[in-house]
Amino acid sequence: LEDPLTVLGIKHVAQWSRGDNVIGYLKDQLDGLPKVDFGGGGLEPENVASNNPDLILLFASFLGNDGMYENYAKIAPTYSFAMSGTDGRKTLRTLGGLLNKSETAERAIADYEAKAAKAKERLQAAIGNKPVAIVDISGKTFSLLGDQFYSGAVLYKDLGLTQTKLVKDAGGEAQNELSLEKLPDLEDAYAIFMITEEEGKAFRNEMMDSKIWTSLPAVKENRVFEANYDYWINSGLIATGKVMDEVQSFLIK
Repeated sequence: LEDPLTVLGIKHVAQWSRGDNVIGYLKDQLDGLPKVDFGGGGLEPENVASNNPDLILLFASFLGNDGMYENYAKIAPTYSFAMSGTDGRKTLRTLGGLLNKSETAERAIADYEAKAAKAKERLQAAIGNKPVAIVDISGKTFSLLGDQFYSGAVLYKDLGLTQTKLVKDAGGEAQNELSLEKLPDLEDAYAIFMITEEEGKAFRNEMMDSKIWTSLPAVKENRVFEANYDYWINSGLIATGKVMDEVQSFLIK
């Protein structure tokens, strides 16, 4: 939740990390804050208490399972989202209401939507209805993002770009755990935006060395964009704004 809280101008007392890795695109805004390592999958109440928070926000309800919500609530007022990553604007509005920042939230959303409307016009003029794909590589498989979450919602909803046939035929649902044999389904992609998760780097190299990949029109015509996981798999308005900027920079010549 660092992204929407930063939009609202709320000062954090600590920042998420996995080992030494922090949210890179917010480095300037969060620089110097103590790191709270989520590498083990959770957050110990003792660690929370040591930061003396005024408010504890759980980005997903599962973080409050097994009595953890009650443990956090003994430290400070605690609010739990069902799953905050699914709708960045809804999350921002909720936080705005909780923190008496509703006007700030609505202003940020209005600015974002005005920016998206202009970008949509420019992209329509540049590439029309040519399909684009978002490939997310994780482990030994890849997924095609649909229009429901993260950068998929930005490209296909906010910017009005066209989905590839495989995703479109599935009603915009993400296509998960695909193997190399599914790469020919990207033949209709005018451009490919490729997100590589840390554990997917070996598979990414295997994919890029395959004859199927190198024969794809988007690959042969140098229309593959290496996207940053940090903000392409994120629904905060700072993150989605950066995605919007990169898509325009790549597709509008």
